[in-house]
Amino acid sequence: MSTIFQFIGLFAISNLIEQSIACSGWGYVDSGKPGNVILVKNRDETAAPQYVELVKYESGYSYIGLFLKNRDGSFATKAGVNEIGLVMTILAESTQLEAPHMCPGDRSASDIIKDTLLHHDSVEDVKGSAKSLFSKAAPAFYMLADKKEIIYVEIAPKPQGKCNTSGTTTNEYSITTQDDNGYIMHTNHYNVSGKFSQYNVKPYPSTYSRLDMLKTLLGSDKNTNTIDQYLAYAHDQTNGPNDSLFRYNVGKNLEQTLATWIVQIPQDGSAPILDVTLYQNVEVSNSVAEIKESVHKQVILTPDVFRSFEPLLGNTEICVDKEVDGSMVRGQDEL
Repeated sequence: MSTIFQFIGLFAISNLIEQSIACSGWGYVDSGKPGNVILVKNRDETAAPQYVELVKYESGYSYIGLFLKNRDGSFATKAGVNEIGLVMTILAESTQLEAPHMCPGDRSASDIIKDTLLHHDSVEDVKGSAKSLFSKAAPAFYMLADKKEIIYVEIAPKPQGKCNTSGTTTNEYSITTQDDNGYIMHTNHYNVSGKFSQYNVKPYPSTYSRLDMLKTLLGSDKNTNTIDQYLAYAHDQTNGPNDSLFRYNVGKNLEQTLATWIVQIPQDGSAPILDVTLYQNVEVSNSVAEIKESVHKQVILTPDVFRSFEPLLGNTEICVDKEVDGSMVRGQDEL
């Protein structure tokens, strides 16, 4: 039996993206009146097409996602926000372990994000379903936010770094909420004070410098915790091309910051705001990166946005696909 699935384009640019090994995420929960929750992801990868799309199924919540198209034609989900206002992003686990990262029976990050945004309406709901969502996840870090709180989820490697031949081995996970001041941040290593710190065998070098910079910026008296302020932080180049929050292609380093995803959720129940920047052309002069071209859009996520069949920010594409093994596929493009 076929199921209708709609993949509706918002906007897209082809700036040539591969396997990610670095991203930065941070957020803030304002307990004032009126308060806001804001979550940010800077996405760093090598070049390939990336898209922001509206996804609708016959059942479940609609959601807007940030996707990349892999070299094999499949799509990978990197961030999303659903019509209820639940936000989810993924950060790569880049501790450079020798252990296998994917085992038979593991769920892909895209599948976990899709499942979460389709079927969950709050962070509390996700925490209640954490075992089913994350115990079969490959090592990674997820950040989630709603109008009340932000968490990050750390997925540990397999015990002894080995896959169970039957595919039944489960992973441990831990959940951390924003601190007492309302802040939360994560890069690409396990929390050094957390239960999985022993897995930081050889972390990606810039992961510590980016986290230290986030602590500095968020702890500054000048920090206003606004979308504009956080977008400025996303462009920070204080520590050079490889170790800054905004990373750019220099020499043999092929990674750069390709997107900034920001969602602000008002606590008074008004519509969330999605602010997305896709960086298309960054030129480097005197060791400073200048953003020459980008697509920057800010959208108030009213119910009409999620109901609309009209293109919001680009070309519309509607697909009718079949259900295969319980998963929707878009032709050969797995979502």
